[in-house]
Amino acid sequence: NRIREALKDTIYLGEYQGTDLIHLEDPTDPHFAYSVFRNARTGKRACILVNNGNLPCECTVKAFEDSEPGKVEIHRPFAPMRRATLPLKVTIPAERIVIVAED
Repeated sequence: NRIREALKDTIYLGEYQGTDLIHLEDPTDPHFAYSVFRNARTGKRACILVNNGNLPCECTVKAFEDSEPGKVEIHRPFAPMRRATLPLKVTIPAERIVIVAED
């Protein structure tokens, strides 16, 4: 609920942008997926990184399209939000998500 509330205007009420607006070094794990959403009011984006597998996987988030690598928020279930700077190597636990959002 904490993540839903923090990102509702971007993910739930925002615009689905597909997978083209972010630069990632994708893991080779076939259980990895991702998508980008944009807040219609602020223009800030968030990328949902999904691991549907039984083992953790990693990827590197380089930058959002048409944006310099910059400050982001990292949202994980059952963990406090933290801030970081792109590029960023992210570990996605098995059967979990991680959300990287422009700050």
